[in-house]
Amino acid sequence: MSRSQESSCDETTGLLHEDSGSQDPLDTHNDDPADSHWIVTIILLCGGAVLFDLSNNLGSVAEIAILEDIVCRDYYATSATTTISWSPEGCKIGPIQTEIALLNGWRETFETIPAILLALPYGMLADKIGYRPVALLALFGSAMSANWNRIVFWLHPILPTRAVWLSALWQILGGGPQVVTSLSFSAAATVIPTQKRTNIFSQMTAVILTTELIAPPIGAALMAINPWIPFLTSSGIAAISVIWGVLFFPETHIQTDQASTPVNKHPSSRIGDALQTIQEFYGQLSQNKNVAFVVASFSVALLGTHAFGLLLQYMSKRFHMSYAEASYVLPLRAGTNLISLFTLLPAATRILDRNWGLDIISRDKLLTQASALAMFLGCLLIFAAPTLVFLSIGVVVFGLGASFPVTARTLVTSLVDEKSLNTAYALMSVMSSIGSLVSGPLLAGVYHLGMVMGSTWLGLPFLFAAALYGLALISISAVRVPSYTA
Repeated sequence: MSRSQESSCDETTGLLHEDSGSQDPLDTHNDDPADSHWIVTIILLCGGAVLFDLSNNLGSVAEIAILEDIVCRDYYATSATTTISWSPEGCKIGPIQTEIALLNGWRETFETIPAILLALPYGMLADKIGYRPVALLALFGSAMSANWNRIVFWLHPILPTRAVWLSALWQILGGGPQVVTSLSFSAAATVIPTQKRTNIFSQMTAVILTTELIAPPIGAALMAINPWIPFLTSSGIAAISVIWGVLFFPETHIQTDQASTPVNKHPSSRIGDALQTIQEFYGQLSQNKNVAFVVASFSVALLGTHAFGLLLQYMSKRFHMSYAEASYVLPLRAGTNLISLFTLLPAATRILDRNWGLDIISRDKLLTQASALAMFLGCLLIFAAPTLVFLSIGVVVFGLGASFPVTARTLVTSLVDEKSLNTAYALMSVMSSIGSLVSGPLLAGVYHLGMVMGSTWLGLPFLFAAALYGLALISISAVRVPSYTA
């Protein structure tokens, strides 16, 4: 992959320049075609990610059901209308659903604060000491953060429901799931052959998404017995994922010039160097509009994805379904995601490479645009769906855009200098976290507004998400292909 060696920094240059003739640190393991040790690394990374995501997805539906039960009972216990007997249908009223949306929305907001403040420093620390220790710390903190909700619900009413907001404190350890994701993709990028990155990234994402395909039906079946069964089982799986990380997360380093980083350097000097690196990175980012456009679109798109956190609530209220029944739509999205990542993306990549002869940046830009368009149309269909069938079609169309994070990451990989790769990935996590910081309360407020406006507007959060995906599409379309790749 060619890099401009000019001294100036513009839209066609990387964020940080390499010395002429320097070896690409991401390709140091890829010179020998027979060298396939990177496959083992990818398998180990995917194994841990599957366990971690399985723990989250298995108990997600049960968590909402248990939370609704707690909020509902508290509401009728303290309401002036105490003569009204509690019933599941009585839990669908506006005040209760708004409280649930606010509880989850503010919890997501508080949980993004550690990622905003710590993702970039932890990413830089990983570049210095290796990805493994930072990833293990982030895995542990994330697992404890998820388990905190189970503790609060189990001890209720000793602990109030709003104590779930304290789960964010655990994510100070490692920076949260965003850091785990960033380090996992960074570790993979260091060993995957350059031409295979897009497909391998998509396959990694698809493997992880299998948890969304199998976990909700299993969780729904267990919920028929007792919602606490999948809720507590997910805690055990989270512990196993941490153990997996301890045993199998690969020790990965970016090869750098050791002479330029003396080991006996004073800690204060290292901190000063880190701050200077951050300042230089952001300064060059402001001059490299291509990367800025991609990072902005990544942030906006992931902000829109948070609307799907309200999908179960929306379906349960709009179509008068139980959470267990509504959860069977979730595998529909996951299945479409898998088809998109395992089949459609590789096929489209081959067609654009062989038949159209596009360079890597042009190809990834076009694929990212197509994904943003699919998510835009999917959200519009979900908002306007008069029946469950049309809503399901919208979920499928949205799932066709599952490759957006993959192609956006590979697009950034092609635009940024490899020495700044993990910093760039961490920046994408920070930007998406900034979007998540406001998405929880904002979407909860939009959902409440939709309930006030009437049943036709219950899906207002998805209309809002469609607008965000439209902005992401415009931002990606503004990326200019560097002239040196033509």
